[in-house]
Amino acid sequence: VRLEYGQISYYRSHEEVSPRYILTLKNCAVRDEGSKVNKRHSGDIVLKSGTGSATGSHFHVFSIYQQSAEAKKLNAGGNDEDEIHKDVNIVPLLRFSTQSLAEKTQWIELISQHCAFCDSNEFRDIQAKLQSRNQQRGMPEKGTLPALYFEPPRILTSVPSGYKLDEMSKR
Repeated sequence: VRLEYGQISYYRSHEEVSPRYILTLKNCAVRDEGSKVNKRHSGDIVLKSGTGSATGSHFHVFSIYQQSAEAKKLNAGGNDEDEIHKDVNIVPLLRFSTQSLAEKTQWIELISQHCAFCDSNEFRDIQAKLQSRNQQRGMPEKGTLPALYFEPPRILTSVPSGYKLDEMSKR
Protein backbone atom coordinates (compact mmCIF):
# COMPACT_ATOMS: atom_id res chain seq x y z
CA VAL A 1 0.00 0.00 0.00
CA ARG A 2 1.32 3.45 -0.91
CA LEU A 3 -0.19 6.71 0.30
CA GLU A 4 0.74 9.92 -1.53
CA TYR A 5 -0.88 13.13 -2.83
CA GLY A 6 -4.35 12.21 -1.58
CA GLN A 7 -4.35 8.78 -3.24
CA ILE A 8 -3.95 5.33 -1.79
CA SER A 9 -2.49 2.73 -4.15
CA TYR A 10 -2.64 -1.02 -3.59
CA TYR A 11 0.04 -3.37 -4.92
CA ARG A 12 -0.13 -7.14 -4.82
CA SER A 13 3.55 -7.38 -3.82
CA HIS A 14 6.54 -5.13 -3.20
CA GLU A 15 8.01 -6.08 -6.60
CA GLU A 16 5.05 -4.81 -8.65
CA VAL A 17 5.67 -1.65 -10.64
CA SER A 18 2.08 -0.57 -11.23
CA PRO A 19 -0.72 -0.69 -8.64
CA ARG A 20 -3.70 -3.00 -8.84
CA TYR A 21 -5.93 -0.03 -8.10
CA ILE A 22 -5.75 3.59 -6.97
CA LEU A 23 -8.33 5.25 -4.74
CA THR A 24 -8.48 9.05 -4.56
CA LEU A 25 -9.41 10.04 -1.01
CA LYS A 26 -11.58 13.00 -2.04
CA ASN A 27 -14.79 13.05 0.05
CA CYS A 28 -13.51 10.10 2.06
CA ALA A 29 -13.04 9.56 5.78
CA VAL A 30 -11.55 6.90 8.04
CA ARG A 31 -13.52 4.90 10.57
CA ASP A 32 -12.07 2.92 13.46
CA GLU A 33 -13.86 -0.43 13.57
CA GLY A 34 -12.30 -1.78 16.76
CA SER A 35 -10.60 -5.15 16.89
CA LYS A 36 -11.42 -8.77 16.18
CA VAL A 37 -9.96 -11.88 17.76
CA ASN A 38 -7.45 -13.73 15.60
CA LYS A 39 -8.76 -17.30 15.70
CA ARG A 40 -5.50 -18.62 14.25
CA HIS A 41 -3.36 -17.13 17.02
CA SER A 42 -1.91 -19.88 19.18
CA GLY A 43 -2.26 -19.73 22.93
CA ASP A 44 -4.18 -17.56 25.32
CA ILE A 45 -1.57 -14.89 25.99
CA VAL A 46 -2.73 -12.10 28.28
CA LEU A 47 -0.51 -9.20 29.21
CA LYS A 48 0.34 -8.44 32.86
CA SER A 49 -2.20 -5.63 33.03
CA GLY A 50 -4.95 -8.04 32.01
CA THR A 51 -6.56 -5.45 29.74
CA GLY A 52 -4.20 -5.53 26.75
CA SER A 53 -3.62 -8.16 24.15
CA ALA A 54 -0.48 -9.76 22.79
CA THR A 55 0.66 -8.81 19.29
CA GLY A 56 -1.08 -11.06 16.79
CA SER A 57 -3.91 -12.13 19.10
CA HIS A 58 -6.22 -9.48 17.60
CA PHE A 59 -6.72 -7.80 14.26
CA HIS A 60 -7.13 -4.04 14.67
CA VAL A 61 -9.58 -3.00 11.97
CA PHE A 62 -10.30 0.33 10.26
CA SER A 63 -11.95 1.31 6.99
CA ILE A 64 -12.00 4.08 4.43
CA TYR A 65 -15.49 5.13 3.38
CA GLN A 66 -17.10 7.72 1.16
CA GLN A 67 -18.63 10.53 3.22
CA SER A 68 -22.24 11.27 2.41
CA ALA A 69 -23.29 14.90 1.94
CA GLU A 70 -25.12 14.72 5.29
CA ALA A 71 -22.05 13.48 7.16
CA LYS A 72 -19.88 16.12 5.53
CA LYS A 73 -22.28 18.88 6.67
CA LEU A 74 -22.28 17.50 10.22
CA ASN A 75 -18.50 17.32 10.20
CA ALA A 76 -18.19 20.89 8.92
CA GLY A 77 -20.59 22.08 11.64
CA GLY A 78 -18.20 20.95 14.35
CA ASN A 79 -20.35 18.12 15.68
CA ASP A 80 -18.92 15.10 17.44
CA GLU A 81 -17.52 12.29 15.35
CA ASP A 82 -19.98 9.95 17.07
CA GLU A 83 -22.88 11.69 15.32
CA ILE A 84 -21.27 11.02 11.95
CA HIS A 85 -20.61 7.38 12.76
CA LYS A 86 -24.27 6.80 13.64
CA ASP A 87 -25.05 7.14 9.93
CA VAL A 88 -26.31 3.67 8.95
CA ASN A 89 -25.61 4.23 5.25
CA ILE A 90 -21.82 4.02 5.65
CA VAL A 91 -20.35 1.53 3.21
CA PRO A 92 -16.59 0.95 3.43
CA LEU A 93 -14.60 1.33 0.22
CA LEU A 94 -11.56 -0.41 1.73
CA ARG A 95 -11.10 -2.27 4.98
CA PHE A 96 -7.69 -2.80 6.57
CA SER A 97 -6.42 -4.72 9.56
CA THR A 98 -3.15 -4.45 11.44
CA GLN A 99 -1.60 -6.59 14.14
CA SER A 100 -0.84 -3.70 16.50
CA LEU A 101 -2.97 -0.87 17.84
CA ALA A 102 -0.10 1.61 17.35
CA GLU A 103 0.17 0.76 13.66
CA LYS A 104 -3.58 1.12 13.22
CA THR A 105 -3.54 4.52 14.95
CA GLN A 106 -0.70 5.69 12.73
CA TRP A 107 -2.51 4.58 9.55
CA ILE A 108 -5.74 6.28 10.66
CA GLU A 109 -3.91 9.57 11.31
CA LEU A 110 -2.05 9.48 7.99
CA ILE A 111 -5.11 8.59 5.91
CA SER A 112 -7.19 11.24 7.71
CA GLN A 113 -4.54 13.85 6.85
CA HIS A 114 -4.67 12.82 3.18
CA CYS A 115 -8.49 12.93 3.19
CA ALA A 116 -8.29 16.51 4.52
CA PHE A 117 -5.61 17.32 1.91
CA CYS A 118 -8.06 16.30 -0.83
CA ASP A 119 -10.38 19.14 0.25
CA SER A 120 -7.60 21.72 -0.08
CA ASN A 121 -6.81 24.10 -2.95
CA GLU A 122 -3.35 22.55 -3.26
CA PHE A 123 -4.92 19.18 -4.15
CA ARG A 124 -7.15 20.82 -6.77
CA ASP A 125 -4.07 22.50 -8.30
CA ILE A 126 -2.18 19.19 -8.45
CA GLN A 127 -5.17 17.44 -10.05
CA ALA A 128 -5.50 20.23 -12.64
CA LYS A 129 -1.79 19.95 -13.52
CA LEU A 130 -2.03 16.17 -13.88
CA GLN A 131 -5.13 16.46 -16.03
CA SER A 132 -3.52 19.02 -18.37
CA ARG A 133 -0.36 16.88 -18.59
CA ASN A 134 -2.46 13.84 -19.52
CA GLN A 135 -4.29 15.83 -22.19
CA GLN A 136 -0.98 16.99 -23.66
CA ARG A 137 0.21 13.38 -23.82
CA GLY A 138 -2.98 12.41 -25.64
CA MET A 139 -4.26 10.26 -22.80
CA PRO A 140 -8.02 9.69 -22.63
CA GLU A 141 -10.22 11.64 -20.25
CA LYS A 142 -10.82 10.25 -16.79
CA GLY A 143 -13.27 7.38 -16.92
CA THR A 144 -12.64 6.38 -20.54
CA LEU A 145 -10.51 3.61 -21.93
CA PRO A 146 -7.92 4.11 -24.67
CA ALA A 147 -8.85 3.00 -28.17
CA LEU A 148 -8.25 -0.65 -28.98
CA TYR A 149 -6.40 -1.63 -32.13
CA PHE A 150 -6.81 -5.08 -33.62
CA GLU A 151 -4.39 -6.69 -36.01
CA PRO A 152 -5.83 -8.28 -39.13
CA PRO A 153 -6.90 -11.87 -38.56
CA ARG A 154 -4.46 -14.56 -39.58
CA ILE A 155 -5.71 -17.25 -41.92
CA LEU A 156 -5.58 -20.55 -40.14
CA THR A 157 -5.43 -23.78 -42.04
CA SER A 158 -6.75 -26.90 -40.47
CA VAL A 159 -4.52 -29.92 -40.57
CA PRO A 160 -5.67 -33.36 -39.47
CA SER A 161 -3.89 -34.78 -36.45
CA GLY A 162 -0.96 -37.00 -37.37
CA TYR A 163 -0.43 -35.17 -40.66
CA LYS A 164 3.25 -35.37 -41.69
CA LEU A 165 4.11 -36.74 -38.27
CA ASP A 166 6.83 -38.98 -39.74
CA GLU A 167 8.60 -35.98 -41.32
CA MET A 168 8.61 -34.05 -38.03
CA SER A 169 10.08 -36.94 -36.04
CA LYS A 170 13.04 -37.20 -38.44
CA ARG A 171 14.13 -33.61 -37.83
